[in-house]
Amino acid sequence: MKDGTVVIGVDLRKNIALFAPENIFGGNSDFDHQDGVVAKANAKSMNGHKDWRRITDKEASTLAKNWKKVAPPELQGDAAPLFWSACTDTNKYFGVLGRSYSGNDSAAGAGQQNSLAVPVVRSGPARRFN
Repeated sequence: MKDGTVVIGVDLRKNIALFAPENIFGGNSDFDHQDGVVAKANAKSMNGHKDWRRITDKEASTLAKNWKKVAPPELQGDAAPLFWSACTDTNKYFGVLGRSYSGNDSAAGAGQQNSLAVPVVRSGPARRFN
Protein backbone atom coordinates (compact mmCIF):
# COMPACT_ATOMS: atom_id res chain seq x y z
CA MET A 1 0.00 0.00 0.00
CA LYS A 2 1.08 3.62 -0.41
CA ASP A 3 1.48 4.05 3.36
CA GLY A 4 3.97 1.17 3.61
CA THR A 5 1.54 -1.39 5.00
CA VAL A 6 0.59 -4.80 3.67
CA VAL A 7 -2.82 -6.45 3.64
CA ILE A 8 -2.77 -9.66 5.65
CA GLY A 9 -6.38 -10.63 5.07
CA VAL A 10 -9.78 -9.36 3.99
CA ASP A 11 -13.26 -10.21 5.28
CA LEU A 12 -15.48 -9.29 2.33
CA ARG A 13 -18.69 -9.97 4.25
CA LYS A 14 -17.77 -7.34 6.82
CA ASN A 15 -15.77 -5.17 4.40
CA ILE A 16 -12.79 -5.16 6.78
CA ALA A 17 -9.13 -5.58 5.93
CA LEU A 18 -6.29 -6.40 8.30
CA PHE A 19 -3.10 -4.38 7.78
CA ALA A 20 0.45 -4.69 9.14
CA PRO A 21 3.57 -2.62 8.56
CA GLU A 22 5.70 -3.93 5.71
CA ASN A 23 8.10 -5.62 8.14
CA ILE A 24 5.08 -7.03 10.10
CA PHE A 25 6.55 -6.45 13.57
CA GLY A 26 6.70 -3.51 15.95
CA GLY A 27 9.51 -5.06 18.01
CA ASN A 28 10.21 -7.92 20.40
CA SER A 29 9.01 -8.57 23.93
CA ASP A 30 8.05 -11.29 26.35
CA PHE A 31 4.39 -12.32 26.34
CA ASP A 32 3.28 -9.99 29.14
CA HIS A 33 4.82 -6.84 27.66
CA GLN A 34 3.45 -6.88 24.09
CA ASP A 35 1.35 -3.81 24.84
CA GLY A 36 4.58 -1.81 25.25
CA VAL A 37 5.56 -2.65 21.66
CA VAL A 38 2.14 -1.50 20.45
CA ALA A 39 2.37 1.71 22.51
CA LYS A 40 5.74 2.54 20.89
CA ALA A 41 4.34 1.91 17.41
CA ASN A 42 1.44 4.26 18.15
CA ALA A 43 3.68 6.89 19.76
CA LYS A 44 5.87 6.91 16.61
CA SER A 45 2.79 7.00 14.33
CA MET A 46 4.21 3.97 12.51
CA ASN A 47 3.35 4.24 8.80
CA GLY A 48 1.27 7.33 9.61
CA HIS A 49 -1.18 5.51 11.90
CA LYS A 50 -1.86 5.59 15.64
CA ASP A 51 -4.37 2.75 15.84
CA TRP A 52 -2.00 -0.26 15.95
CA ARG A 53 -2.94 -3.13 18.26
CA ARG A 54 -1.89 -6.65 19.20
CA ILE A 55 -2.80 -9.45 16.83
CA THR A 56 -5.58 -11.83 17.90
CA ASP A 57 -5.08 -15.57 17.71
CA LYS A 58 -7.35 -15.90 14.67
CA GLU A 59 -5.49 -13.06 12.92
CA ALA A 60 -2.11 -14.63 13.84
CA SER A 61 -3.26 -17.87 12.23
CA THR A 62 -4.24 -15.94 9.08
CA LEU A 63 -0.85 -14.21 9.06
CA ALA A 64 0.98 -17.55 9.34
CA LYS A 65 -1.09 -19.02 6.49
CA ASN A 66 -0.45 -15.99 4.25
CA TRP A 67 3.19 -15.56 5.28
CA LYS A 68 4.72 -16.24 1.85
CA LYS A 69 2.44 -13.61 0.29
CA VAL A 70 2.89 -10.80 2.81
CA ALA A 71 6.23 -11.07 4.62
CA PRO A 72 9.33 -9.35 3.23
CA PRO A 73 11.92 -11.60 1.54
CA GLU A 74 14.37 -11.29 4.43
CA LEU A 75 11.80 -12.96 6.73
CA GLN A 76 11.00 -15.92 4.46
CA GLY A 77 12.00 -19.56 4.89
CA ASP A 78 14.29 -20.32 7.82
CA ALA A 79 14.46 -16.60 8.64
CA ALA A 80 10.75 -16.52 9.58
CA PRO A 81 10.74 -15.68 13.31
CA LEU A 82 8.45 -17.00 15.98
CA PHE A 83 5.87 -14.37 16.85
CA TRP A 84 3.28 -13.90 19.57
CA SER A 85 -0.47 -13.83 19.30
CA ALA A 86 -2.51 -12.25 22.10
CA CYS A 87 -3.70 -15.69 23.23
CA THR A 88 -2.49 -17.95 26.01
CA ASP A 89 -2.15 -21.67 25.42
CA THR A 90 -2.87 -24.05 28.30
CA ASN A 91 -0.70 -27.14 28.21
CA LYS A 92 -1.29 -29.93 30.76
CA TYR A 93 2.46 -30.54 31.11
CA PHE A 94 3.85 -27.02 31.04
CA GLY A 95 1.02 -24.86 32.42
CA VAL A 96 0.04 -21.65 30.67
CA LEU A 97 2.18 -20.66 27.72
CA GLY A 98 1.90 -17.82 25.23
CA ARG A 99 0.60 -18.86 21.82
CA SER A 100 3.22 -18.35 19.15
CA TYR A 101 3.38 -18.85 15.39
CA SER A 102 5.99 -18.67 12.71
CA GLY A 103 5.68 -17.98 9.02
CA ASN A 104 3.61 -20.68 7.30
CA ASP A 105 3.45 -22.69 10.54
CA SER A 106 0.74 -23.64 12.99
CA ALA A 107 0.41 -22.48 16.57
CA ALA A 108 2.86 -23.60 19.21
CA GLY A 109 3.24 -22.73 22.87
CA ALA A 110 6.24 -20.70 24.00
CA GLY A 111 7.33 -19.78 27.49
CA GLN A 112 5.85 -16.39 28.33
CA GLN A 113 9.26 -15.15 29.48
CA ASN A 114 10.76 -15.64 25.98
CA SER A 115 11.33 -12.55 23.87
CA LEU A 116 9.57 -13.05 20.52
CA ALA A 117 8.52 -10.78 17.67
CA VAL A 118 5.30 -8.85 18.22
CA PRO A 119 3.14 -8.25 15.15
CA VAL A 120 1.29 -4.95 15.17
CA VAL A 121 -1.89 -4.73 13.13
CA ARG A 122 -4.73 -2.39 12.40
CA SER A 123 -8.14 -2.92 10.84
CA GLY A 124 -9.82 -0.74 8.29
CA PRO A 125 -12.32 -0.81 5.49
CA ALA A 126 -11.52 -3.08 2.58
CA ARG A 127 -11.51 -1.13 -0.64
CA ARG A 128 -12.25 -2.37 -4.08
CA PHE A 129 -9.61 -1.37 -6.59
CA ASN A 130 -10.56 -1.33 -10.27
